Amino acid sequence: MPCVGPGHRACRGRRILRNQYAALRPLLADNAFRGPLYLESAETPQILKGDVHAVVEHPFADVSAAFARPGEPPDYIGGLRGLVERNTMRYYLAIDACLDAIAVPPADQLEKRLRDWFDATEKYPRQLHETGRDAYLAMKRREYQRRQSAQ
Repeated sequence: MPCVGPGHRACRGRRILRNQYAALRPLLADNAFRGPLYLESAETPQILKGDVHAVVEHPFADVSAAFARPGEPPDYIGGLRGLVERNTMRYYLAIDACLDAIAVPPADQLEKRLRDWFDATEKYPRQLHETGRDAYLAMKRREYQRRQSAQ
């Protein structure tokens, strides 16, 4: 995107990157990796986070194009490890859907959670798709009704 003036989004973005590069330049020049790479990480009992900063000595257009079109077909994980990874993703998406549903009235929360979770899993159909939307929603509604009746 061309930079068309100081307030333009592309100009601001480039300015931010230049300022960040200037601040990181000493760390990129002298580090344990012996190259223009700086890794910053932190761990607390609640969170593990990290940032990687690097200088890639190639034109931005080439880098962007390379990442826009992946090379090798994806390497899908199978077996027990694949099962654990898929379930981890399903739980993550379920937690996200539950938290997003808090914002709607209690009577609408179940439906929002179910729809949001299903829609999120469909972003990864090869790994997470199991059934169609209507069948999933009907099954989950029946399951919810059974639990309510049992109480």
